Amino acid sequence: MNRRFRAKGCAALLAIVCASSPATVTEPQDSAQAKAKLAAVRARIAELTGRMGTQLAQRDSLSARVRETELVIASKRQRVEELHAAQVTAEKRRTELRAEETRNLSALQAERDSLAAQARAAYMIGRQEELKLLLNQSNPATLGRTLTYYGYFAAQRSQKIKSIQGDETRLQQLVAQNRAAIAGSAEARKIRARRR
Repeated sequence: MNRRFRAKGCAALLAIVCASSPATVTEPQDSAQAKAKLAAVRARIAELTGRMGTQLAQRDSLSARVRETELVIASKRQRVEELHAAQVTAEKRRTELRAEETRNLSALQAERDSLAAQARAAYMIGRQEELKLLLNQSNPATLGRTLTYYGYFAAQRSQKIKSIQGDETRLQQLVAQNRAAIAGSAEARKIRARRR
């Protein structure tokens, strides 16, 4: 039995040795293939990592450019809104200037008409009104009062003339401001259209 056991043991040992002998030959081949595969996987990982790093850098660069572009767009949009507000203000000012110009023209025309009536009355009285009054008056107190009235009348006429001249100057300034407002409004429209 011992022999049998020994024979079976030797046979098993021989089978193990035989089985391990080709495995030792294949093992280095498998190990080389595994190492080659591992190297290929590592190379692929390194390539993918590099590509991913490049793509992340490109994405960050593009994100920065998008942010810059958005800031520029926001800045231009704000400038367009400011120009629009300035245009609305200019239009409002232009309307106010037109209304003031119309009022001043009406007032100026009324003053001119009043001055024309006073000049007509003075012409009808004649050039030597004070001398005529002096010769026609019998009462010196009435004469003094009448001459004072004529002095007031002449002062008022002089004041009206100065007032009309001042109104004309103011009207010319209003017309100039109105033209400037129109030009500014047109320029603001052009700039706004260009910015859009």
